[in-house]
Amino acid sequence: QLITLPERLPLSKVAIKDYAFYEKVRCQIAVTEKQYDEALRIRLGLNWLRSSLGNGFTVLNSIEIAKIYLLKSEADSAKYYLDLTDSLLAGREYAVWAGNGDIEYDYCLSVYYKLKGDVGKAVKYMEKALLKVKQEQYNKLVLKYLYELSVLNSSLGQHSEAYQNLREYFALKDSLDGIGQTSRISIYETENKERQQEEELQLSKINMERQKILTRAIAAGFLLILVFALILYNRFRFSKKQTRIIAAEKEIAEHERQ
Repeated sequence: QLITLPERLPLSKVAIKDYAFYEKVRCQIAVTEKQYDEALRIRLGLNWLRSSLGNGFTVLNSIEIAKIYLLKSEADSAKYYLDLTDSLLAGREYAVWAGNGDIEYDYCLSVYYKLKGDVGKAVKYMEKALLKVKQEQYNKLVLKYLYELSVLNSSLGQHSEAYQNLREYFALKDSLDGIGQTSRISIYETENKERQQEEELQLSKINMERQKILTRAIAAGFLLILVFALILYNRFRFSKKQTRIIAAEKEIAEHERQ
C-alpha cells in the first residue's frame, strides 16, 4: 500500500516527522526488495530535513545511507557518511541515540573494514557493536552480530573464538525460541479459557431460557387445571342442584297423589 502512495507528500498536509517516517518505510521496502538504488535515492532525498530534525536525525540518516552503500559493496562511499557521523557520535559512550544509531555505527564500520580486507578491525568493531546490543538487550541484533562475529573469527583462523560465538548464538536462539513457544502456549490457554467461559455463558443463557419456558409452561398448565377444576366444580354444583330440584318435585307429586 505504501508503494502506491505519492512519491512525496506536501508538508502542508503532514508533519515533517510523519513525512520522514513515511519515507523511512518506503526505503525499508526498497531494501527488502533489493532495490538499493531506489532506497539510496529516498534516503539521500531526506538530507534536507537535517535543519528541522536536528543531529539525531542526521546521524541516523547518514548511518542508513552508509548501510545501503555497504549492501552495494561501495565501501568508500559508505565511509564518507560514516565519517560525517563521527563527530556527532563523540558522546555515544554515555547515551544511546534514538534508533540506536551508535550501535549501527560500530556495526557499519565492521562491515566497511571487512569489505576493505582488514578483518582484524572488522572483528574489533563487531565486538563493540555486540557489547552495546547486549547492554541494550536487543536480542535479534545480538543473534545477528554473534553469527557475523563467528564468521569473522573463523576467517582469521580463530576457531576457538568462532566456536564460542556460535555456542552463545545457539544458546540465545534456543532460549528465545523457548520464550516464543511459552508465549504461544500461554496465548492458546488464554484463548481456550475465554472460549470455555463464552461457551459456559451461552449454556447458562440457554438453561435460563429453558427454565423460563418451563416455568411458563408449568404456570400455564396449573392455570388450565384450575380452570378445568372450576368448570367441573360448577358442573358438579349445577348437577347437585338439579338433583335436589328433581327430588323435591317428586316429593311434591307423591304428596299430591296421597
